[in-house]
Amino acid sequence: MIFWPKELLPETIKESRIFSFGYPTDFATFYPIVTPESIAHTTIDNHSSSLILKLDNVRRETNTVCLFKARQPLEHYADAFKLSLPIIFVAHSLGGLVVANALAGNYGSDAQGEEIVENTCGAIFLGTPFKGSDKAVWAKMAKRVLGMFGDSTDQTIRDLDKRSAKLQQISINFHMLLQKRYASKDLRPIQVACFFEQKTTSKTWWKVKSNLGQIVSADSATLAGYKPIGISANHITMCKFPDVETPGYKDVTGKMKLMISNLDKKTEDMNVRPLNFTF
Repeated sequence: MIFWPKELLPETIKESRIFSFGYPTDFATFYPIVTPESIAHTTIDNHSSSLILKLDNVRRETNTVCLFKARQPLEHYADAFKLSLPIIFVAHSLGGLVVANALAGNYGSDAQGEEIVENTCGAIFLGTPFKGSDKAVWAKMAKRVLGMFGDSTDQTIRDLDKRSAKLQQISINFHMLLQKRYASKDLRPIQVACFFEQKTTSKTWWKVKSNLGQIVSADSATLAGYKPIGISANHITMCKFPDVETPGYKDVTGKMKLMISNLDKKTEDMNVRPLNFTF
């Protein structure tokens, strides 16, 4: 399987610059033990902070960042020494929570965090578990995720309702950011696309194949106010595209092209207003 952001995307969207970000995916990262001492700073916060820092550094090193805050046409900045390029994030599964946490949590220094957030114009999420008003939903999803890699009855998944509190808060904070950006008169709204897996995920353990079902359902993968978009793949393969003719690739890059084309439009013409989000 090829790495499509590197091999395919530059030809599909020629004006793009592509950066990838990796992070440890251990269970404790996303389902930390929440105590009064640890809730303020968890491992997922570290990953979000690192994402902001690394992206800000590369933008500054390549002179593609400035702190202009306006939805003016690009020609207005023709004489500027630096020009902030718009940012579109594409994230799979729990990685989407790293992105949402980074954008809504103001990680990094104030200047770094503000620049990245202000210039983010889009976010595409592939199987990211955003919704779940019932804590049991988050717990069941955690068991399925862990089931892909190990024994879902392991001691580490005890008290999942408490461990899921951080993920729930990220979803709330991110939706509040979307609403704030939609109402802003100075900044562009953040366009969002939510994809979900249409096939079940299977795992073979000691030559015995078990069906884990949908790791993240359409409902859980979709933020309130946004239309769920299906990809004919399971949770693992939904982010893997072998060629430009793969339907999932066309759908994802099609959303990216639409987000880019919307950059010069007024907010009211984008149809991106998020609904009120409550738990």
